[in-house]
Amino acid sequence: MTLRPLRGHAAAEARLRRLRRRFSSSSGRARGLRLSEWLVVVVMVAAAIAYGRGDLEPGALLTQAQALAPQAVYYPNCAAARAAGQGPMPREHPGYRPPLDADNDGWACEPVSRR
Repeated sequence: MTLRPLRGHAAAEARLRRLRRRFSSSSGRARGLRLSEWLVVVVMVAAAIAYGRGDLEPGALLTQAQALAPQAVYYPNCAAARAAGQGPMPREHPGYRPPLDADNDGWACEPVSRR
């Protein structure tokens, strides 16, 4: 549906122009920080407060983050992945590699359906 200009109605045309400007500027990236950016800010502020109170040692946050980070896993082929007890791996899995994803759908080493 397209909006046709209203001829002879200056107030309505002006309102239409304002609405178009308003929505064209807000349809891009939202102003301010995204949720993930806010979470980083909150974690950093909480760490700074904990460090200032003496509850946190300088390297403690880094070692905790390293412990929670997924470890890199390398499977040379899908047979090795299955032998290690690994089923189909999504793209986010640390063992996922594009050569293991035969149909390029974001899942590596998925079972082949026999039709």
